[in-house]
Amino acid sequence: QRMKDELREHHLLMTNDLTGVLPLTLDNLSSLTYCECVTKEVLRLAPVAGLTTRIATRDTMVDNTKIHRGQTVFIAIHNINTDTRYWHHADPQQFAPERFLAEDQNYPQFAMIPFGGGHRACIGQELAWLE
Repeated sequence: QRMKDELREHHLLMTNDLTGVLPLTLDNLSSLTYCECVTKEVLRLAPVAGLTTRIATRDTMVDNTKIHRGQTVFIAIHNINTDTRYWHHADPQQFAPERFLAEDQNYPQFAMIPFGGGHRACIGQELAWLE
């Protein structure tokens, strides 16, 4: 309901007769704060890809696990996106778009990676956000 209210407020909610509905533009899209929160939350809980891989460039330790240079590391995106070390507003397993308006709005850079991260991130992610 909150999303509908926001769309209605900006005259973007479709009606049966299509009267009074403004076209969606980059300007009015950026004003849809709650809709953006819903989109982020959907991508956080249902990422497009289930995992991504990286190859270790040096020997290191992660959570008491030794990773050797050249070893392939599989990263479970959903696990990162719902990790309680990064998400504090509400249960990270629950759908709560408001988390992006509350204490989780400034989440760590790689705590949510629906399109991967770094220089190997999906090149179409900006287009996907607009769609």
